[in-house]
Amino acid sequence: MKAVFTARRLNAGHYDDFRKAWEPDEWPAGFAGAYVMRDAGDPDQITVVALFDVTDDDASRLQADLEPSEKARHERMAPHVADTLVSGLFDVAVHEDGGATGTQKGVLLTERMLKPGSFDAYMDAGRQFNERMGGVPAGIEFMLLKNESNPDHTIQIGIVRVADMEGFRTSMGSGRQEMLDALAPHVASIGLDTAYELIEEIAPVRV
Repeated sequence: MKAVFTARRLNAGHYDDFRKAWEPDEWPAGFAGAYVMRDAGDPDQITVVALFDVTDDDASRLQADLEPSEKARHERMAPHVADTLVSGLFDVAVHEDGGATGTQKGVLLTERMLKPGSFDAYMDAGRQFNERMGGVPAGIEFMLLKNESNPDHTIQIGIVRVADMEGFRTSMGSGRQEMLDALAPHVASIGLDTAYELIEEIAPVRV
């Protein structure tokens, strides 16, 4: 599974026009769904994660085939974008789902630059923590993305769907700190690190 991850800061008040310009005329082959998110503290910061169920070879061919249409799409989006903060093609290294338990939604997202060559150790630390906690908590869909062009660049995403968001945050407080402590020895720096509103979930294309 591949993910196209892009975090942008839009021109103020341009979200609706950006959203129209962002959507392609036709979803590409392999499109498996997307998440559109807004930074809870910055309404003009919009992040999109689009998933594609393709192999490495398929992804390369798809990029080449889509180059003309993608150029046109980016030209449509350009008048609405003030700055692109992060953009890239990522491998979905981990994708686990604890199951949705409610209608309140949010996203916890952290971008990390790992110490050179420490991705496997970082993965092991996360896996061991997860085993100690008994697996992915109910209500969380978890993804770990690894940048194809730089394996030390990772993005951790927790999509939360619960009945009581405030209660969930309280219950996760100490566990989250334990997770951060477990990962810290392998982390060189942290980029995006915020809570998002989940604006839209775009269903995969069914053929």
